[in-house]
Amino acid sequence: KIPDMETAKKIEKLFLFLAKKFKIRTHVYISKTFGPIGRGIGPALEARDVLRVLQQKDNRPLDLELKAIKQAGKLLEMTKVAKRGKGEEMARTNLKNGLAFQKMMNIVKSQKGNSAMDSEDVKVGPYFFEVLAKEKGRVEAINNRDIVEICSLLGTPKLKGSGIYLNKNVSESYEKGDVLFTLYSESETRLNMAKNAISQIKLL
Repeated sequence: KIPDMETAKKIEKLFLFLAKKFKIRTHVYISKTFGPIGRGIGPALEARDVLRVLQQKDNRPLDLELKAIKQAGKLLEMTKVAKRGKGEEMARTNLKNGLAFQKMMNIVKSQKGNSAMDSEDVKVGPYFFEVLAKEKGRVEAINNRDIVEICSLLGTPKLKGSGIYLNKNVSESYEKGDVLFTLYSESETRLNMAKNAISQIKLL
């Protein structure tokens, strides 16, 4: 969400300055992105993404998994749970063996939630529309501002089941007729508003 590296570095210095003042050990993680992390944008779709990673489903978003492992690994090293340089390995192991998912379900249970939930049980909006590729190609980048605008029209974040699912993400190839992304909404009216918006940015 930061427009350029210069701005990111300034914010990094500010965070580190404040952390030092309050004696908080801090590491700032800066990464370049060409679109959203994961495939779902919207409360339910993002929750489903996270559960798919934790449950190690075949359709899990690997970019989200990689970022989570990197950040968890750094935290494990900063808290001295893992030796320097071994944090990511520990995080990956605990993800693969199911310990991370079990810990998540323990948190869900403590908050009176459904600790037997599965990623595919997450309910998304009943109204949906698939945007198809008009020709063969490859996704080079995704405009996050357009994503935010369309999701707002669909009703996110208030309407929990609304949002966008990226069937094709950055760097992925597609053939003519493939589904590029799917719009979901809990309101048919809002779905039509979003369809109209994407037609104006020449995606339909």
